Amino acid sequence: MSGAIPEKEYVESVSKLDGRVPSGDIEDKWDKYKSSMKIVNPANKRKFNIQRKIILACLQIGSVMKMSVKWKDGVSFLGEAESGHSVLMDGAQEIGGRNLGLRPMEMVLMGAGGCTALDVVMILKRGRQEVIDCIVDIEAERATEEPKIFTRIHYHFILTGNNLKPGKVKRAINLSAEKYCSASIMLGKTAIISHDYEILSDSPSC
Repeated sequence: MSGAIPEKEYVESVSKLDGRVPSGDIEDKWDKYKSSMKIVNPANKRKFNIQRKIILACLQIGSVMKMSVKWKDGVSFLGEAESGHSVLMDGAQEIGGRNLGLRPMEMVLMGAGGCTALDVVMILKRGRQEVIDCIVDIEAERATEEPKIFTRIHYHFILTGNNLKPGKVKRAINLSAEKYCSASIMLGKTAIISHDYEILSDSPSC
């Protein structure tokens, strides 16, 4: 067959491929990879651009999360996570639910609350703030028509501790909202998310 690559030459070519992910921040990975590559022939520019998109997509792939949701009966389902924990979910009574567990959308909102609360407590502790308690009250609105996505979410943080500094509390909440809380940032693609907080002192009053 004309034009076929000899097996030996093909194997040698494949062996030269470097599948290692460049080190450093994800924003810099492509530049580091590009600077270490050989010059690309202009005739192969289109192929090179396609490869660039594939490489960038691969570099952004994180850890894989797995779980299963099993139908029990009626409109109730048992969710089981890789961590070994399980939770029962049930639909609303108007669609046949028996109030056996959380509604699925309640779980979404509760998960986001747990995610941001965890961030805030950890950030404050790293900032040497003596946090004793953290409660997040959440209020959300949903669209009136299908799909009934969340359109507005408000987090009210109630933090208790000794000499908690308002500036550090505000910074912790902002870092969670803008950088660390995956759940809130994901919900923020469709919902307007707002926050406020109050600080309670655990120190005895005079």
